[in-house]
Amino acid sequence: MKIGLICFTARGTALCRVLFSRLRAEGEDCRAWIPRRHLPDGWQDEGLELQELPVSQWAGQMFAEGRGMIFVGAVGIAVRAIAPWIRDKMTDPPVAAVDEAGRFAIPLLSGHVGGANALARRISRITGAVPVITTATDVNRTFAVDVFAVGNGLAITDRREAMEISAGLLAGDAVGFFSDFPVDELPAGCVPRLCRHNIWVTLRAGGHPETASGLEEAEGPGADGCPENGGSLDADGYPQPEKRGAGASFLRLVPRKLVLGVGCRRDTDPDVLAGRIRRIFEEENMDLAGVKALATIDCKKDENAIRKLAEENGWELRFYSAGELAQLAGDFSESKFVRETVGVGNVCERAACARGGRLVFGKRAGEGITAAAALEGPVEINAKRGFGGEADAGKTLNGQPGCPGKKIEKPHEI
Repeated sequence: MKIGLICFTARGTALCRVLFSRLRAEGEDCRAWIPRRHLPDGWQDEGLELQELPVSQWAGQMFAEGRGMIFVGAVGIAVRAIAPWIRDKMTDPPVAAVDEAGRFAIPLLSGHVGGANALARRISRITGAVPVITTATDVNRTFAVDVFAVGNGLAITDRREAMEISAGLLAGDAVGFFSDFPVDELPAGCVPRLCRHNIWVTLRAGGHPETASGLEEAEGPGADGCPENGGSLDADGYPQPEKRGAGASFLRLVPRKLVLGVGCRRDTDPDVLAGRIRRIFEEENMDLAGVKALATIDCKKDENAIRKLAEENGWELRFYSAGELAQLAGDFSESKFVRETVGVGNVCERAACARGGRLVFGKRAGEGITAAAALEGPVEINAKRGFGGEADAGKTLNGQPGCPGKKIEKPHEI
């Protein structure tokens, strides 16, 4: 997680220094800014920086970097500083405040998706502060679909439907749960049958979960908001519906586990590449939200279309030499022309599978572009990651383990 700290008083500076030191020691990309009057000689040698920008301008810089913020000081200062920069709860960085005495740690922005609740709990474990958590699902100990998505590395495809599901769970309504991947158990409040609102963990871009009997219209909802004659577990023991139900809606949660392998002609137009990849995924009924990385051969490092595609989608870029790709074992399509041009007979499939992935669709070619996609690693769905408190207390913004420390028995509830 990238974290920026800022403080304003002598006492706050001392606490800021402690947080900075601990978070850095735990492996975080952490920076801290100290007012000139509170920055003793030698502290800059520790990595602490002189605060010269106005606070709101500093906050804007943190937003631009996607860096989470910890304000060591009054909540009002933090609120005024971040107000001009707030845009979208799905993309805004997490913001938390802790008073200079270290008594209360308060998440202010992006509590779930951004990770501010988890950040406040980390502050608590370092300082002993009470984490003041106010999000409704945490206060009511209710399953939170956005926490579940973040904790399991799933992309939320429909924000409005996610809000409807959270509201329904808070009201005590049942929510259907379906998964194309193994689940350890159903999240609390979810049932293995079709309801008005449903969660579906899938790489698919559309449609509905399938069963051997197909999907039929149900006659109407039952008393709990679920269609009567609901579904059951499939042969493998995973929840699947038997009837679609009138007006049933699905929130698709897409595992970010795909590696997109790409090859293209020199100086391919970026719009042509982006359009081609989009059409391939549409034809395969696969959701681009599941892509986490774009992989290709290293002679394409300076290919503008490839770099632009990865940058615009927030994908990791991976480059491999012809020798590295050629060493991969597997049944890959081969092209004599490609071999003579770059030194290996296939780029897209081999690049997609270079870190042990397995193909979900093989080479697709057209417009001078080739593409393939591989699923990298297992998709492990843990229902306990759908709750605040202990379930996400060890998580950071990027899903890495948080800091060790004393157990938080209970967050402060307002």
